[in-house]
Amino acid sequence: MNNQVRAGYSETKASLKRAEADKEKAAEAVQSWLKRAELALQDENEDLAREALTMKSQQESRLEKLTRDVAEFEKVTDNLYNSMITYQKKIEEAKNEAQQFTSRAAAAKALKTVNEMSSGVGDSSAAMFGKMKDKIEAMEISAEVQAESLPAAENPQLESKFRALESDNVDDELDKMKRRLVKGKD
Repeated sequence: MNNQVRAGYSETKASLKRAEADKEKAAEAVQSWLKRAELALQDENEDLAREALTMKSQQESRLEKLTRDVAEFEKVTDNLYNSMITYQKKIEEAKNEAQQFTSRAAAAKALKTVNEMSSGVGDSSAAMFGKMKDKIEAMEISAEVQAESLPAAENPQLESKFRALESDNVDDELDKMKRRLVKGKD
């Protein structure tokens, strides 16, 4: 199970790295399409500028989604890492507890032997040891169940909440660029 937790963490961390790289590429694409739109307007090609702004708007929407994805992956990765550390601590605690149970069982066995030798009454000591052994085994099983029932990190599904109204945004931005270019020529 420990390997499964580590593998899940590695996969989540890799997804985070991919999302960060995609986010960076989308940001570069936004700037590239903006420059192309300005270049088309300088060449007085309004249709080409409009197409470039449409592409820019699509990349902005993609960038916004990737920004949310990266934030969610960071949150999930942090939660998974914390759960992994908690899980490892619980395993160590269970191992320590098991060692204590083993030591206690050995001590009980030695006590039983001493009692049998000193009193000559082996049956009552054997019954007492059997009960003690049953209690120790029950505690060991309880510790194992507790270690196995640790809460797993949640991996919530991401939902898109935002859709850009591209046509309005493109026209607004095109008008702004026209005004800037007209001011620049004066």
